[in-house]
Amino acid sequence: MICRLVLAVVSDTPGRAFADEPATKAGTARAAARRKREVKTPGEEFELVQPRNVTVEETLEDDEGVARQVVADATFDTWLYGARRDPVLLRERLGELLRLKVAAADQLYELTQAQRKKLELAAQRDIERVFDRVARMRERFVLVKDDDAQRRAFYDQEFVPFRDALTLNVYGPESLLSKTLQRGLTPEQAARSAAGAPPASSNLRKIGLALHNYHDVFGRFPAAVMRGPDSQTPYSWRVELLPLLATDFEKQPGGADVLRGKLKGDELRQTWWKMIEAAGYRLDEPWDGERNRVFAKRSPPVYRPDADEPASNHAAFFALTGPNTAFPEGRGMGLKEFTDGPGETLLLVEARRDIPWTKPADIPYEGAATRPLLGASRQSGFLCLTADGAVHAIGSEVPNDEFQALATRRGGDTVSIPGIPWKPERPAVPRAAGTPEPMPEVQPDRVVLGNVRVGATVESSVRVFVPGDNAEGVDVKIDAPPFVKVTRTKVATQMFGNRGSYITCDVWLTLDTSRAGAFDGLLEVHLADRRIQVPVFVDVLVPEAGLTRVLFVETPIERFSSSNSADFEPFLDLVESARLDPHYLEVDRDGPVLRDLDLAQFDVVLLAGSGLFLARADDFRKLTTFIEEGGKVVLAANHFFRGTVGKANELLVPLGLKMHDVEAELIQVEGAAITPHALTRDVRTLRFFRPSPVYVEAQEKGEILVAAPMYPDGGFVAVARAGKGQVVALGASLWWNWIASEREAGADNAVMLRNLLTKP
Repeated sequence: MICRLVLAVVSDTPGRAFADEPATKAGTARAAARRKREVKTPGEEFELVQPRNVTVEETLEDDEGVARQVVADATFDTWLYGARRDPVLLRERLGELLRLKVAAADQLYELTQAQRKKLELAAQRDIERVFDRVARMRERFVLVKDDDAQRRAFYDQEFVPFRDALTLNVYGPESLLSKTLQRGLTPEQAARSAAGAPPASSNLRKIGLALHNYHDVFGRFPAAVMRGPDSQTPYSWRVELLPLLATDFEKQPGGADVLRGKLKGDELRQTWWKMIEAAGYRLDEPWDGERNRVFAKRSPPVYRPDADEPASNHAAFFALTGPNTAFPEGRGMGLKEFTDGPGETLLLVEARRDIPWTKPADIPYEGAATRPLLGASRQSGFLCLTADGAVHAIGSEVPNDEFQALATRRGGDTVSIPGIPWKPERPAVPRAAGTPEPMPEVQPDRVVLGNVRVGATVESSVRVFVPGDNAEGVDVKIDAPPFVKVTRTKVATQMFGNRGSYITCDVWLTLDTSRAGAFDGLLEVHLADRRIQVPVFVDVLVPEAGLTRVLFVETPIERFSSSNSADFEPFLDLVESARLDPHYLEVDRDGPVLRDLDLAQFDVVLLAGSGLFLARADDFRKLTTFIEEGGKVVLAANHFFRGTVGKANELLVPLGLKMHDVEAELIQVEGAAITPHALTRDVRTLRFFRPSPVYVEAQEKGEILVAAPMYPDGGFVAVARAGKGQVVALGASLWWNWIASEREAGADNAVMLRNLLTKP
């Protein structure tokens, strides 16, 4: 499915921001903009925080006034900020828009340091204006919050228009930033605005977008030299991308079906060839045939060198071809084949050659001895596109060994390069050859648990990284906010490949949920000579009837899951929208993972990751009893998380299911492959990355809910009943990432997980 966006200009449209680097399927490069959250209606939200069977007075006793204020503030903040009720996210988004706005102005006008500083100060005042407006609207809310009719009218007539326009034109023509910019430009800088920004980097970004959209359709990039319907006539990858350069792709014959992934195999290829010929290129004659020579004069602007006339048919960007490059002879590469890292492998380079854009010819590269001359004639360096979709500027003085590391996709010799737009008068300074990206300072970068209920078990962990090769005698001190209890720590030394040796400090946390309120603070870890701060946030709500009580074993927000806390936002949104009462359990290697918990207090148990891998026989006996007495257990496992499939089968096999320890690649399942069932309600399309199949061993007990097309009689989701309850097998171990990575692709993964986690 075609779903990538790249930065061409900075948008002032509310709810949208664009990043220089498009997200890959693996999720290794992420858009800078945060996902837009759904906002409940005022009636729904007010019900959410008002208990039905347990009153505020009974729960908090003497804190009645405080509790009512928490309810009121929480309602307004949830309307505005979403499930986390965190104004920091809005401030971060505005700050990111500011960074992009200043970067765009700097690229166009070549700003001085003093000019940039003035712009940043002016924009900070624009941001404060936004929060002044929020404060005034909050005052209006306080006047109507206690009257249901007035509150609903306020939401529909005042709050929604206010929210939708809140970030509109924050940095627009009337902003302090825009006025400061226009007043501060020199005459030479002002003259540049008429000409516009240099288009080369923008053109290369657009080509990168087309290449990644092509990868979404075909599962790989095009080959440098493609073959026509007769399997003999060659044509260029630039011609192959023609359908994706059109502005009306979906309106082209077959375009809508391609966009929705409905065409496969030969049908997809035939449709694609027809779209190429509809653009004007004839596949039944050579690139220099009579009709194609005429067509070559209509060069797409993104392929044309900046300095050339519009009638020029010369190409500006070329593939490096040869063994071990992104374009070996004869076939296109998939992202998984870039083992050095997509962000560290050249896909296209800028060069001056007398080669028409339609000619199936590029730049051969066989090693350091054949390094080509790159760049446009007026530049001392060259633009390049890496396989992750990012545009970079490289100085011509880059060493041969570093260039070779960039040119090869699986040489085992990675190198990091700066990802900044080309500035002719400021050549990029390359990093030293072989310099890897450092480890993150901490993971996850924020411990954000979202909504939980009074009395919930809430556990988490973080891992801090400090360069070093000897943990003995290292001083560790931890300062935690009042609502966080540090249960244990562990300091060790670990090698991380070519990133070197690091001292790590694992910190296990338990959050106090004994009273309602929004709690946030900083966890400070003093390790060796470093001080690392980790924001911690949880919103403890009063109990409410009708919620589904779910035990997550282990907690998804923990030290090994992800360094980017934004990965958990889709899951936390699901917790709120599905009306879950979540409990998060960390895993203790020294005993049963379920400890002495009474599972009767829960409706659903999700067992995955280390929680599943470390489960013992006692845990499975307890889970079997829980199922037979009416509970639901969801097991998330696959071949990717080694050992989880075998563990899952210890519970599944006696109940009539069995998971196989193999994996597929990226799979989309839809239509008849999804069995109508309460657990598949509203599910139309599902996407899986490296899933493992499940089989029904006892037909009278189990049922395949989501079929696996490449595994006859197998599926990626299956259910079996036992006693009054049921067990569900999900062939995806990183279940929280399963919904995060596919949300923008339009799949219904989150809907499916919601169904699995709600009451039987």
